[in-house]
Amino acid sequence: NGTPRFIAENYDPEDPTWLTLAFDCSLCGLCAAVCPVRISPGDLFLEMRREAVFRGAARLSDYKGIMAYEARGVSKKYSWYSLPEGCDTVLFPGCTFAGTRMDTTIKLYEHLKQTLPNLGIVLDCCCKPSHDLGRDDFFHDMFGEMRVYLTDHGVKTVIVVCPNCYKVFKTYGKSLSVTAAYERLAADTGKIIAGGIGAAP
Repeated sequence: NGTPRFIAENYDPEDPTWLTLAFDCSLCGLCAAVCPVRISPGDLFLEMRREAVFRGAARLSDYKGIMAYEARGVSKKYSWYSLPEGCDTVLFPGCTFAGTRMDTTIKLYEHLKQTLPNLGIVLDCCCKPSHDLGRDDFFHDMFGEMRVYLTDHGVKTVIVVCPNCYKVFKTYGKSLSVTAAYERLAADTGKIIAGGIGAAP
C-alpha cells in the first residue's frame, strides 16, 4: 500500500480502508530503527488505529483473544496489590511473567527484598494490548487509575520485568520512576562481587 510517506500524504480518515490499513503494521519499531532520517512510522500507524477505534471502523473482534487475555489480567481475580508500610518501590512483573513463571516471580521478589525490605508487589496488567490496538480511552482510564493509586500510596519507583510494561511506565508513568529488574539484578551482582561475597578464593 505504498511507503509511509505515501500513506501519510494520501490518508483519508473518511475512508474505512485507510483506517483499517493501520492494523497491517505490527508496531514492532523496526522501521524506526533502520530509518536514515530518524522518523517513526509506527507512531503514524498508532494514531491511525486510534482514529479507527474512535470512528468505530476498527475490527476489534479480530483481536478478541488478546483482549480477553488483557481483561483477565486486570480482573479482580488476577490482580493483587501488596504495599507494605513505608513502601516506595514495587515489583511489577507483568501479567505474562507472573502468570507463566509464578515460582520465578516469587524468587525474584524475595531476592529484591533482601536489599529493599519495604518492597511491594503489584500483580496487574499495564494494558499495552489496548494501547497498541488504539483503544486510547480504555488504556488511559485503566493505566491512569493504577498510576494514581500507586502515587497516592507513596510509590515512587516501579521495577518491571516485561519490556512492554517498561515502555508503558516510561511513557505514561509521569512522576513514577521505572527500572528493569535485569538492571537491578545486575547492580546487585556487581555489589556482591565488589564486596567479595562468593568470590573465588
